[in-house]
Amino acid sequence: MKKITPFLWFDTQAEEAMNFYVSLFKNSKVNNISRGPEGNAFTVSFWFKAPTNAGSDYGYLYSHGDVGVQSSLNVYFIEDSTPVAGAGKLRTQIRDANDADNQNGLDVDIATLGLADNAWHLYTLSTATGTGATLYIDGVQRASIANGGDSFDPAGNLVLGGRNDLNATRFFQGGLDGVQVHDHALEAS
Repeated sequence: MKKITPFLWFDTQAEEAMNFYVSLFKNSKVNNISRGPEGNAFTVSFWFKAPTNAGSDYGYLYSHGDVGVQSSLNVYFIEDSTPVAGAGKLRTQIRDANDADNQNGLDVDIATLGLADNAWHLYTLSTATGTGATLYIDGVQRASIANGGDSFDPAGNLVLGGRNDLNATRFFQGGLDGVQVHDHALEAS
């Protein structure tokens, strides 16, 4: 049997879409739906596998809202030969409704962490009111900033594996799996 690699895109009604998707496959099921308290906290988590970071562009893993504007979250590889400061980084750019741009505050070095080794790595970004955003890679806290945690309502579509405008030069050339979005902050433990 061939492996299925889905590309999921939600404007709204993520739970309904998940239930429909699961209904299409025999023996598939939803293991858990987690609903947290009201508020502005949330967590995004997914597994990714990057065979290389060679190239001179950007490979988006997660994109919701235009890059660098308020109410946006974008996670992307800056490929090694990209002619910008930050080449060779996994960049997470988050801005809630009242944040200034903190473009590289959550950057992590791809080579130092061995993220382009064609192995699966767990990415988790958790935000909380009054705390901001904390980035974990493979369960280890790697960075945190004050951005995030307040009102967050990105415009446009959530796109996995590409930038929200679907620019063909911005697709991620690896794998994504187990994407989870929680409406509360997850604890490190």
